[in-house]
Amino acid sequence: MLGSRLALALLLATFAGAVARGVTPQHPPTPPPTPAVSQRQIEKIMSFLQTTEPEVYAKAVVLRRSAPKKFVKLISEAAPNFRRLERLHKQDPQLFSLTISDIKLTHHSFTIAGELRQPNLPTEQAENLRQDLKQVVSQQFDIRQKIRKLELDQLTKRLEALKAQFTLREKERTVIIETRVNDLIGKPPSIHW
Repeated sequence: MLGSRLALALLLATFAGAVARGVTPQHPPTPPPTPAVSQRQIEKIMSFLQTTEPEVYAKAVVLRRSAPKKFVKLISEAAPNFRRLERLHKQDPQLFSLTISDIKLTHHSFTIAGELRQPNLPTEQAENLRQDLKQVVSQQFDIRQKIRKLELDQLTKRLEALKAQFTLREKERTVIIETRVNDLIGKPPSIHW
């Protein structure tokens, strides 16, 4: 789950950076092209961006006007990840909030790192940027630890529920088997199976 979240964070950070620069990001070899998104889907994604990422939304609006084809391409590539984020927003607002923070920090760290890689950067400016980057990466580490803790807590609850269900089914083994046999031979079905 964390791996897909990291991939999502990287894609959205790339999308946000590309929108900010008004360019299509360069990617390593990609899988077959994503199907184009409908106008309705684009509007839904834009609405979601407006609510959750106002800065990215504003940049996307500018890109939409200045380079419509690039805009549609970026939206099409990012659409599946936006859908996942939208589901996360509905299902787990706390995890969603942490994920959005992680995405923002990822984008911010890439931006600072890009500035640090500039040739002929004055030493003092480079040191300041390095300190800024260290602070952002530290914040991102803390956010990711919170995400892991939340996921661990959720998995622990799920595991406890499965253990309880397993124990209960073991206690009622004979009844469950008998009920299922009756179901299979045509007696009224039961929900225990």
